[in-house]
Amino acid sequence: MKATEMLTQIKTLLGTKLNLAQATLEDGTTIIEAEVIEAGQAVFIVSDNERIALPVGEYTTSEGQIIVVAEEGTIAEVKDALEDEAKEEEDIKEEQLEEEVSVEVPEATAEEVATIIESVVEVIAPIIEEVKEQVEELKKKLSEMEEGEDEKEKLSSLFIIFVSSVARGNTKTTVQCKDR
Repeated sequence: MKATEMLTQIKTLLGTKLNLAQATLEDGTTIIEAEVIEAGQAVFIVSDNERIALPVGEYTTSEGQIIVVAEEGTIAEVKDALEDEAKEEEDIKEEQLEEEVSVEVPEATAEEVATIIESVVEVIAPIIEEVKEQVEELKKKLSEMEEGEDEKEKLSSLFIIFVSSVARGNTKTTVQCKDR
């Protein structure tokens, strides 16, 4: 059973007349009808007491709404035509900004830029070397600290063994450290 037939039967059974929203498309002659013009609603073309499911596509109303039909007879989306146009203009502007700009630089300017870059490199190179040296020193200190931590762990283990032995009453415990 078609949606139009079901709607007619429901009207008949209820004995009431439904107030359906109507809109005229931008061509000025085609009238569409839906319970409410919003996504998810059934939508039809009205002509001489006949209702035909609106085919898949995008339709602009005379009020400036864009009705998107993704499945025949069902509104998928309702957009404002002015907002849609503004978005398209914004997208075009973004594309224009993204275009690559190439400018020919005079040779004299290029030489000046190269000279400036060389000067900057001369100033920065010693600083970079100094930073590298400081990083190496820090690496060495970290390595020494890690070795110190290993030593602390060994001494701590020996101390625990010694205390445990004394706690058991063994007063003649000898601990030898072979690492030194």
